[in-house]
Amino acid sequence: MTHEWNSEIHEAIEARIHQAYGEMISKEARESQSVEASGEMLDKMRTFYYSRMSMTASLLLAGTAVVISVLALLVSLF
Repeated sequence: MTHEWNSEIHEAIEARIHQAYGEMISKEARESQSVEASGEMLDKMRTFYYSRMSMTASLLLAGTAVVISVLALLVSLF
């Protein structure tokens, strides 16, 4: 049910990772860099982006829960 939505988010994150990697390292440096070194750098970038997205999702979920709780409290008062 959520496969398409998750796939789009994953593809967007991967595109940002590769774009940032391309901007960060010049073409000559990428060609001279070993496959292992570039793989390690991409893994570090993936870890950063995925942890950032997880934190953002958690904060949005917590914020939504607070809003719903406050609304429920207001409804119960009236």
